[in-house]
Amino acid sequence: MIRVLLFLAYALCGHLSVLRSAPALEWASLSALAGGLLYPRLRAGSWRAWLGMAVAVAASGVLSRIAGGRYVMYLPSVALPAVTLFGFAGSLLPGRTALVTRIAASAQEHLPLPLVGYTRQVTWLWTMVIAAVLLFDLYLIFAGSRERWSEFANIYIYGILSLVFLGEYLYRRIRFRGVEQPGFVDYLRLLSKRPDIA
Repeated sequence: MIRVLLFLAYALCGHLSVLRSAPALEWASLSALAGGLLYPRLRAGSWRAWLGMAVAVAASGVLSRIAGGRYVMYLPSVALPAVTLFGFAGSLLPGRTALVTRIAASAQEHLPLPLVGYTRQVTWLWTMVIAAVLLFDLYLIFAGSRERWSEFANIYIYGILSLVFLGEYLYRRIRFRGVEQPGFVDYLRLLSKRPDIA
């Protein structure tokens, strides 16, 4: 829950920093992002994670004061989708098991055969959605206004991804009604335990 709140603080402070041209909010946003990314190791008490957090907070403060924070703010909106896209697309290469298939297989001891092909198609769906998000984000960075980029990167993208996630889940529950599947809450718990997804 704390990790989710840190990521929400990152998005909210990031968007407000753009609207108000506030370096302090840039600093808060970048610090919250570092906290969210490092949270599992911070919680475990890793001194390396705490040192990394201290460096990230200090570096964010310096960058924000010299007006470099605004450029660093673009980085997560490109890097996170790019890494996610690499994970989804890479799993579709010949000889590999599609990422969504692996996730589904880890939820059930024996993945029903109808779901094997379907989960590969869902991996393709996420690959295309994330590629489109990444391309539009890059377009807004280079050709759009900073305000429009921030609206997309800090607000709209979460709505788009949530709608795709929920739509696919509902479609799958209807299409494979007779096939045993985890419930929605169990499905979310499963995803949160996957380091390559959440």
